[in-house]
Amino acid sequence: MDNFNRLNQIDSEHGSLGFIKTESGKSKKIIDFSANISPLRYSGLKNLILKNIDSVFYYPEPGNKKVTESIADYLKTSPENVIVGNGTSELIYLIAHTFNPESALIPAPTFSEYERAMNAINAKILFLNLDENFKFPIDRVKELEGDILFLCNPNNPTGNLLFSREEIYKISKNFSIVVVDESFMEFIDDEERQTIINGFKNKNFIVLRSFSKFFGLPGLRLGCAVADKNIIRKLNANLNPWNINSPAIETIPEILNEKFKIEKFKKATHTFIEKEKKFIRSELKKIEGVHVYRSVTNFLLINVPVNSFLLTQKLYENGIFVRDCGNFRNLGNNYIRVCICSHKDNEKFINKFMKALE
Repeated sequence: MDNFNRLNQIDSEHGSLGFIKTESGKSKKIIDFSANISPLRYSGLKNLILKNIDSVFYYPEPGNKKVTESIADYLKTSPENVIVGNGTSELIYLIAHTFNPESALIPAPTFSEYERAMNAINAKILFLNLDENFKFPIDRVKELEGDILFLCNPNNPTGNLLFSREEIYKISKNFSIVVVDESFMEFIDDEERQTIINGFKNKNFIVLRSFSKFFGLPGLRLGCAVADKNIIRKLNANLNPWNINSPAIETIPEILNEKFKIEKFKKATHTFIEKEKKFIRSELKKIEGVHVYRSVTNFLLINVPVNSFLLTQKLYENGIFVRDCGNFRNLGNNYIRVCICSHKDNEKFINKFMKALE
């Protein structure tokens, strides 16, 4: 219990570790359903990283030109419209300190780092609760305005699209800066139609993308922002030197150069995730009081008929770690989030989940 409490305290805002040491000092295998990483492993990643491992003996390339150009090519935009960061989290804080907005609008529930970044600069935050289906209340667009708006699209932890691209354009006119976090955009089939990376109609957009989720590389710590060149110029002026590690700079361009392989991986991932989400929904639908929300991502938000902290604890004791959503704004202590894992692990989750509820 104490070990679980410490883990929950340490990792209260994000996904967890895959293996956790118990107090006895022995390693206990935990199936990690809390971190929203792709269930399929992109082939050849380990070999690519090992191939570039000697780069740790040298300082990273100044200016991150190589990796920036490869990301721009992958996202079909210009390098002058791209900046790379030590994960999207660094970029969120970089945006906050660069533009220093006095006020911010943040939907709830959503990713917690937007709020943390705004608190770091003492910005006034207005939280707008999503409706019962976790959609943004479009009818309130006219009354909403501020210096900066944060949108997670698809949204974490709800898994749904908050807006269509057209709706984002409509609301963006009321804000000086609109940050659209598309970290999970590659998990949806109609990515090209929904992303706003290549559909800028206003120059106040900043679009975030991550290599942690879809490519399953959270440890390499690489994210990027796409925006108007003037915004990118201002962000670069405040960027820490050598913010990207050498293995990431060398490995990511090699991955992104494999365009045919990436498209094949996307199709396989989409097919697998949809099949497993359908399986989990059908099994949990049999349990009274459990509701699984529709998701376009690789994770599911689940409403449970018991206290989520106690349920999470019970599952952890039985080798399953899920995300307790009790600390998300606008969610109570009856929500958990689970990512899609292998079919074998998903079956174990269903089995342990049913037993834990009993």
